[in-house]
Amino acid sequence: MYPQAVHRLSRGGVTPRQQAIAALLVEGHTDAVIADRLGMNIRTARVHIAKLAATLGSESRAQLGYLIGQSG
Repeated sequence: MYPQAVHRLSRGGVTPRQQAIAALLVEGHTDAVIADRLGMNIRTARVHIAKLAATLGSESRAQLGYLIGQSG
């Protein structure tokens, strides 16, 4: 009924939305810019970032960037 609400997992349990957010994080964008580019509320973007950090085992924003870079 709501195909956009289906969560599709890819490598490592990271969703396609989280992959898009990860790409923008690696480019150095702020949460506000990420939210704007992906057409979502900033709070929603922050939730996705937090889930991505948890999935990758990151304890800080800097470590998250490093882990994203390492994972390709």
